[in-house]
Amino acid sequence: MRYSDLKNALTQIGLDPLSIKIYLILISAKKQTGISDLANDLGVYRQKIYNALEELYKYNLVLRTAKFSRNIEAKSPRIVYSLLKKKQYEINKTTVTLKESLPDLITSFSSLGREPSVRIFDGTNKFIFLLATILDEISIDDQILSYNENNDFYKVVNYDYFFDIWIEKRVSKKIPIKILLNSD
Repeated sequence: MRYSDLKNALTQIGLDPLSIKIYLILISAKKQTGISDLANDLGVYRQKIYNALEELYKYNLVLRTAKFSRNIEAKSPRIVYSLLKKKQYEINKTTVTLKESLPDLITSFSSLGREPSVRIFDGTNKFIFLLATILDEISIDDQILSYNENNDFYKVVNYDYFFDIWIEKRVSKKIPIKILLNSD
């Protein structure tokens, strides 16, 4: 069995280390395991075992009997897979939501106590135009914030001539730049 993969998945789900150790012991056991045995094997007090079992029960990873009677049994590792897929779905959903609200978040982001001026340009030519003109409009107290998808910024600035001139001008004006790239 690939216990390291299972341990990693349990960590990603958010289980504490003791709960993970207990679950791994339980799934590798050929029979039900007693709480006293777990406490002795792990060198912890029984109360810690009970607390860890409560967490495992919360995630539906162990069978629960009345107050976790003397013997405990693990449920199938397939549940771990389902929990991980659910967490992955929630993260993906949050990522999409954040991506949609990012322009508004950037707009409301303040720099040096004032609201930044925000412009949204779409397409390489418009982006090159923006980069070419922005340094003429910006002052030393400003900074450039950039959010780009799929490394668009690097595709544009890879034009060596344009990049060299632009960087030289930006550095001479002492203008900082912060870039947030999305590399889906």
